[in-house]
Amino acid sequence: LAFRKLVAARWEHEGKRPDTKTIQSILYNQLCGFDVSEAALRLAALSLYITAIELNGSPRPPKSLKFPKPLQGIVLYNHRRQEEQNSKGFVLGSLRPDLSKDFNSRFDLVIGNPPWTRLKGDDEETKKENKAHSLAFTTLTRQILIDRGLEDVAKKYSNPDNNPDLPLLWRSTQWAKPNGIIAMALPGRIFLKQSQAGTSAFNVILRGLEITGILNGSNLSDTEVWPGMNQPFMLFFARNKVPVDNHHFHFVTPYFEKRLNDKGQIRIDYQSAQAISMSAVIENSWLLKTLAVGTSLDVEVFRKLNELGWPDVESYWRNQGLHSKRGYDLSPEQPQMDEKDVLFMRRLPDFLPPLNGSFSVDVASFVKFRHATVHRSRNPELYAPPLLIVPESPGGSQLLPKSWVLRKAVVFSKSFYGFSAHGSKTADLIIALLHLITHSELFRYHVLMTSSRMGAERRTFLKESIDSFPFPIIDLLTMNQREYSLHLSLQLETATNKPWQKINSFVFDIDGLDEYDRQVVKDTLEVASPYKEARDRANSAPSKDERKAFYAEVQRLLTPSFAVTNEGVSIDEVEITKQGNVSTWHFFTISSQAKSARLTPSAQKVFISQIAKEANKTGCSRVIVHEDDSLLVGVIGQYRYWTLSHARLCALDILRHHLDMFPIGRS
Repeated sequence: LAFRKLVAARWEHEGKRPDTKTIQSILYNQLCGFDVSEAALRLAALSLYITAIELNGSPRPPKSLKFPKPLQGIVLYNHRRQEEQNSKGFVLGSLRPDLSKDFNSRFDLVIGNPPWTRLKGDDEETKKENKAHSLAFTTLTRQILIDRGLEDVAKKYSNPDNNPDLPLLWRSTQWAKPNGIIAMALPGRIFLKQSQAGTSAFNVILRGLEITGILNGSNLSDTEVWPGMNQPFMLFFARNKVPVDNHHFHFVTPYFEKRLNDKGQIRIDYQSAQAISMSAVIENSWLLKTLAVGTSLDVEVFRKLNELGWPDVESYWRNQGLHSKRGYDLSPEQPQMDEKDVLFMRRLPDFLPPLNGSFSVDVASFVKFRHATVHRSRNPELYAPPLLIVPESPGGSQLLPKSWVLRKAVVFSKSFYGFSAHGSKTADLIIALLHLITHSELFRYHVLMTSSRMGAERRTFLKESIDSFPFPIIDLLTMNQREYSLHLSLQLETATNKPWQKINSFVFDIDGLDEYDRQVVKDTLEVASPYKEARDRANSAPSKDERKAFYAEVQRLLTPSFAVTNEGVSIDEVEITKQGNVSTWHFFTISSQAKSARLTPSAQKVFISQIAKEANKTGCSRVIVHEDDSLLVGVIGQYRYWTLSHARLCALDILRHHLDMFPIGRS
């Protein structure tokens, strides 16, 4: 593709079709490729030869198609060492410390899709090799950072999780010319991962490369957009220079749209392309993940939660001297503990989640731990009551328990996270609060927005997702709130009709979120959760009642601006008699009540049809057209754009950019 683009650019520049000599000059002098697979390089060579022949406008006589030199060693390079030719494991290749510097600062554009897979291995020899590779990754990156004038960053840098993709990104900065373009397909975890190591590594990229744009493909895995790709990915674009302090880059997340994605197509909506401050991302590690899942309204909800000033769950447990951790780990293939260190476990029941989906557990029904030894037993205090046990995979159904309260000591496996409040004077209250939190909409929302797994690589979440949730300062709770939390927690365990609404209201209240914030949480969970039900709901057509609710919300938010001049605002849906190619769009007019807007049938047929056609070409989800004293608004017919939160965004857009269509006194 790059070869074809270069030939097309030369054709356009010179105004004539490039001849054989020019095409071959482009091939031998403007293209270069690296790999460690001889088979891949041969396939690339064959592809380039065929492309050169296809682009040649004069394939006769045949001898004119002869290539003067082989591509290997001139255009295509095998960076595998000679002694590694038979090696089946990972080889450093382009990451070799002894790699020739002839390629440094040579290219205007570097494009790549580096290996994403973390280096793994169970045998000692492989572990030793991986450790050496990981050290090479870190050493290479540190030197590159030093060369870019980032000595302070280089000192602390450590390549995360044995992944080779980031070192190859940094190596590309050596190959590209200063201010050259770097474009790569990379795993989404690079910016989605919220662990300390993950966020630190991404912050180094933010400080060391002038990112120009990120297309987040986390919604597009397992689709025809990239056949066979089952991981979230991103397309990463940058200039090869250190950014200035106030640098901004564009971030866009295409939604999952089955109709488009099944054709290998995506919608890039300019309205969802955010200009993001580099410093804001460094300061708020959750920012890109939040925008990847939600909208600017979700960012404001998160800011409110952060401004509470509460400790997170991890800090609270640590400061109180309490215990929390993943459960015991059997791992029979790993070294085992001494049997005497496991004796305490064999005296305790072994927790299993109730098969009937019950929210309460009967400890008497559990069998005692029966294994002679384990790889890791955990501290005995972890299993002491009162205790909350949280499953690693909570499931998508909101009717299933998300945690269980244990009032007797039990052990539990690594498929669960445990939070013990044993020894605290307010132990029952602490456990009751966390019990309610883990069953609340706000907690599900927080996990969706922060988890390194949820919506990233897997449909599970890490303990860090619980640990990072803000935990209320108990001394600030009223006596009524304390008693009510104990009452609600018991109700959740025992009542036939679970008090879901009361739980959500209670958690929203103590976190200080208003009705608008609660609506944002509800809407985001409904259309952005990583489950089939949410995807189907987001792609479904809005019903007439849902559209009416949308119009009513827009009208309610616009009314105060019209009331200033004693005017009202009218919103009327445009009836489209013939859907045709606009079947996925709905249109409505906004006008002052003094002058109601109406489209003639002929204008409706031609005008709206043309608007929808152009809107589909540009990939936008909402269009606003200025008419005489009114606005014509079109919104694509997917429910994700018709939530009350999107009605709020629509109204805010009109108030900021289109209110001048209704001049004072004109009516």
